Parts: sequence; structure tokens; C-alpha cells
Amino acid sequence: MSETLQPLQDIELAPLVSANNFLIMLTPIVILLCIMGLIWYWRRHNDPLKQSIKHLKNVPDMPVNPSIIAEKLLQGLSVKQLKNSSLPDTFIKRLESSRFSSTPCTSKTYISLKQEAIDLLQDIHEKRIK
Repeated sequence: MSETLQPLQDIELAPLVSANNFLIMLTPIVILLCIMGLIWYWRRHNDPLKQSIKHLKNVPDMPVNPSIIAEKLLQGLSVKQLKNSSLPDTFIKRLESSRFSSTPCTSKTYISLKQEAIDLLQDIHEKRIK
């Protein structure tokens, strides 16, 4: 029985790393991961499209102001004019006519324009992610 234990006694194991050395090695890794997480979070939440979607969802339904929709679309798409954007021409024409017509826009039309703008921005955002 002692002959079988002999080879096990000849094995030399590396000395255990002290807890202090382990923490010193682990600290830079944790700091690097925290910095990477902050950069990821900042990039994810500073997207102009997401900010415009959020602002459009928070725009009240009354008073009716189609110019707010156009302003948020311009900010989200980062363009100077809506005709330069990738939005459908029919939507742009409806929005422009509600903004500049002599008769005020109805609340029903305003709510549908706002919801359509949110949907279009979400579609554009999903296409950019893919």
C-alpha cells in the first residue's frame, strides 16, 4: 500500500497565490470591464433615433402642434429638411399639409401622424441595428 502512495508524494504543486496578489491582478480587469460597460450604456442610450422616439411618445395629444412632430423627426434623422430623409413621401406630404394649412389640424389626424412617426422611426432604428 505504501508503494502506491509514493508517486503521489513526489508531485510538487505550485505555491498558492495569496489573496492579496489575486486582488491586485483582478482589479485592473474589473476596472476595464466597468469602463467597457459604461461606454456600451452611453452609446446605446445616446442614439438620436431612440431619443426622438422617446420624446415623441411623451408629446401630449393636446394642444395639437404638428410642428413638434416635424422637429423631433428632424432631430432623430439628423437631417435639415424632411424631404432629405428616408421617410415615405406620402407621410411627409400629410405632415407638411397639416403644418402649413390654413385650417388647423384635427386631434385625430395629429394623433395618427404622431403614431405613424413613432412607427417609422422605430422601423428605421431596427434596420440600423441589423
